[in-house]
Formats: sequence, structure tokens, C-alpha cells
Amino acid sequence: MCAPVDERLSLARKRRTVAWVVAWLRRSIAQTPRRRGRKHLGTCPQPAVPFCRVVTLGREPGKIRQPVVLVVDDDEAVRAIAESDLEDAGYDAATADSVAAALGIASRRNVDVVLLDIVLPPRSGERAQARAGIEAIPELRAACPAAEIVMLSAHDCAQLGMEAVQRGASDFIVKPYHPAEQLVSAVARAIERGRTRREVTYLREEVDALKGTFLAGKSPAMRQVMDEIRAVAATDATVLLTGETGTGKELAARAIHAQGPRKDGPFVAVNVASLPKDLVETTLFGHERGAFTGAVQSRPGRFETARGGTLLLDEIGELDPSLQVKLLRVLQEGEFERVGGNKTIPSDVRVIAATNRDLREDIRTQRFRQDLYFRLAVVPLALPPLRERLQDVPELVSLFVDRYARKYAKPPPAVDEKVLDHLRHYDWPGNVRELEHLVQRLIVLKPPGKAIVAEDLPLEYRGASLIAGDLPGAGNGNTELRAWLEASERDLILRMLERCGGNRHKAAALLGIHPATMFRKLNRLGLQEG
Repeated sequence: MCAPVDERLSLARKRRTVAWVVAWLRRSIAQTPRRRGRKHLGTCPQPAVPFCRVVTLGREPGKIRQPVVLVVDDDEAVRAIAESDLEDAGYDAATADSVAAALGIASRRNVDVVLLDIVLPPRSGERAQARAGIEAIPELRAACPAAEIVMLSAHDCAQLGMEAVQRGASDFIVKPYHPAEQLVSAVARAIERGRTRREVTYLREEVDALKGTFLAGKSPAMRQVMDEIRAVAATDATVLLTGETGTGKELAARAIHAQGPRKDGPFVAVNVASLPKDLVETTLFGHERGAFTGAVQSRPGRFETARGGTLLLDEIGELDPSLQVKLLRVLQEGEFERVGGNKTIPSDVRVIAATNRDLREDIRTQRFRQDLYFRLAVVPLALPPLRERLQDVPELVSLFVDRYARKYAKPPPAVDEKVLDHLRHYDWPGNVRELEHLVQRLIVLKPPGKAIVAEDLPLEYRGASLIAGDLPGAGNGNTELRAWLEASERDLILRMLERCGGNRHKAAALLGIHPATMFRKLNRLGLQEG
């Protein structure tokens, strides 16, 4: 026996029907004329406030925030049905009956999608205007810039749809939409578009922030490097980038790729030092199915995935000597075989190698093949350390301040000239990467609206400037220098005590001072209990 119809209706269909009926009854009662001596439901005076109802889906603490969808329509029945459909689909629904009410909600909440009717009243209680929705798009876009705007209209007018898109809308739906899934699908597409747009925006900002970061500067050393990069980029020659850690070797490789004839091909970077020794060969050259235990299917190597583009072999000085022979063959013959295979595969990549090691010294100690070195160093480029281009520090600081202020949604703080003076006197063992991390730390810890001053710098970044600068007379003293020296002395003593297991006599001997002097210093520095 078949179940009753009510039992076969889905919960969503029931709620949708009830919402429609309730909305229709409310509107009918409100429009019924009042009769003398008889009270009618719904004729009580209503407060003159914009209609804006927010329906928040119940969710447990710790759950991911549900996307917020704002429905803006002057038809109460449309709003009620949309609420029900969106709630059933798992969205957080908010509704408004006018442009003013919608702007009010948009200013208070993080709206993901706006369903906007074309015909709307500017304010609740006013007469609807034919183009109020379209004209409100810029205001809504300003109030919730991350939201996707989907237009609702009772007329399938291509001209209106095109105008709405030109003003900032992303989609157009004709009412009445049927079945209910049409509205939910449109919202899902809008949310996906918004997510994609935010990801693209973020990646573009990251790329723009990285452009010229490590290679920024107007010092003679950097101008020479940039000129060499432009010259070598126009060719297909193999390049060997050398320089200390943090000088920007990978960024230089990307710059060569971006300006070269293979710029439309892939850029593939492999850090040789980060790979286990057993996986370096298969990572570079790929393997065939059954080549070793666990090789259940064939996989291409980086030389294949980089075909038509550029392959960066970072930390090439760490490559095992047994693999240096195979790499040499690829560079000489332009071909290779996968691990466990016998098919010769042509190599069509530009190879750029990078290292922070002295490869000539490695050649002398037989850690690196001389013939491979000459194959890689067709065009050698040496990136200067930051201590050799200290005049570029202010420009780099400005780039990092803008980058991390944008990342952490803070206004870019001003940087006091004394801060730049301290940084120009530091020797930067970690090079540009160390400077970047220092600026990031200052941006994170600095309250919005406050300038970065010298006192914000850790003592080790201030000491070199104090020693290099003109010190005042002995009678006047220098509080800042004294504090730095005291902190350095304290740190040195603590490290020696830790090294000697707390034995003060041994620590004094290592420091070359008398034990009595050690005890006096411990008392003066407040370390006598350590």
C-alpha cells in the first residue's frame, strides 16, 4: 500500500510550501481594507523600520562558518521561499526588503553572495523603482567587496543582464525559478566564483609582492646582476647561480625563465638537498612500473614535467657523485632513460643550477665532477650578499613593510630613520631572507597606527650601529650601548655555563677570566642563583 502523499513529500518541499502560504496570507491580510467594528489579523500598527530578517543556521561551536547569502527583494513571498531553500541547502540566510536594509546588513556581516532584485524600493515603505537594484550594485560592492552579486528579475532581458554584469554583478536569474535547485545551484556557482576570485587576487598580490624583492636595489652590485640576468635570459644557455643562503637564487632563476624564450613553458624547481638519496634519481628522471618495490605504476621525472620550460636544480652541490654522471650525460647528449626503463627520452629543458657551496673547492676535494661543473657553468652568475649592498636596505624594508602590512590587513607603518641607520650597519648573515623575517616580526608585533622606532629592534640589530657611530664622551656615557653590551655579556656567560653544565670555574676558564671575576659578573648581572 502506498504511503500518504504528505509522508512522501520531502521536508524541503513542505517547508517551502508553508513559507509560501504564510507569506501570501500576510500580504493578503495586510492589503484587506479595515471594516468598522471588526478587528482583522495583521492590522496592528507596525513600526516604521526597514524589514530585514536574519536567519542564522544553528551550528556547533568550532564548526566552519557557513556561507552567508543576502536575499534582497520587496516581495515577502520570494524572500520566505528563498530563506527556506537556502536554509535547507545549508546556507546562512539574511533577507532585506529594500536597498537601505541590504546595505545595513552588508555593513555588519561578511556576506558571500547577494541575491539582488532589479525592482526595489530605496527604503522600506517607499514605492519600488524599476532600476533601483542595478543602481545599488556599486554601493553593495563597496559595502561587501568580497561578495558575489546575482541579479533577480521577473523579465528575461538580455540588456538588463549585460548592464548588471558591467556594473559588477556576476550572474542573472529569471523569476520565478523552478525547481528550487535552480536558486541553490546559482548560489553554489557564485560562491565558487568568489572563492576562485579571492585565490587569484591573493596569488597576484603574492606575485606582485615577490617581484623584485630579493633582486630589488640600485646598488652597483645589483645593477650588474640585473644586467647579466637580462642578457642571459634572451638565450637558452645553462646558468649556474652561486651565492650565500638567502640571496635570492631561486628568484633570479625565475626572473631568467620569465624573460626567456621558454617563458610560456613550466618552471620546475627541485631542491636536491631536501630529497632522500634513494629518491633523487627517480625524482629527476622518473621510473617505470616495477622498477623497484612499490613502483606500481610508471611516473615521469622532473626532466619530463619541465619539458618546454626551465628546470632549476637547487643545491646542486649536494648531488651524489653517482648521479652526477647521469646528469652530465643529460646535459651532453640531451637524452635520458627512466629508472628501470630502456627507452631513450629526449630532454627539452633549460637547466639552471644553484648552490651556496664553493664548487671549485669541492672539485679539488673530489666531491664534485669538474666536467659537470663546466657543463653547468656556461654562464656563471654570482649574487652578492646583502652586506655588500647595504645601500639597498631602505628599499627592501619598504617592499617588505608594504607586503606584510597588506598580508596582515594593517596600515603600513612609518619607519623611523634611526631604524634604517641601524639596519644599514648590520652585517646580515642571513642576507635578504633575514631582513624579510625581521620586518615581518615588526609588522606582526606593532600596533596599527604606530611607527617602527629603534627601540622595536632586537639589541643585536642596534649594537653594530652604536659601535660604528660616534660615541659621546666618557663622562656622558651611552645608555643604549651599555644595555647592548650588558645583554651580550649576559648571553655569553649563560651559554658558557650551559656548555659547562653549570660549572662556574670551567666557564671562567673558557672565558679566560679569574673565577672571582666570574662571580662578580654573575652578581652584577643577577645570575648568582643560576
